[in-house]
Amino acid sequence: MRVIVAFGDSTEKSVLPGQRCRDGAEREGVAFLDAGQVIGCSDLDGIHYEVDQHEVLARAAAKAVRGALDATA
Repeated sequence: MRVIVAFGDSTEKSVLPGQRCRDGAEREGVAFLDAGQVIGCSDLDGIHYEVDQHEVLARAAAKAVRGALDATA
């Protein structure tokens, strides 16, 4: 995978929002799905997703929603 680094440590910083959202979700007791753990960015630009990744993310989101609903039943 080719990663374009334009702003120094931007790659490392790019994971912080996901970590903070996960922490907040755990603190509040709500479900959270980190898309970055399920799909990856395109080798073309290192930012956008390839077409096939959308279906992968959709299936992961559906599974996460089913799991969250089952947990509350």
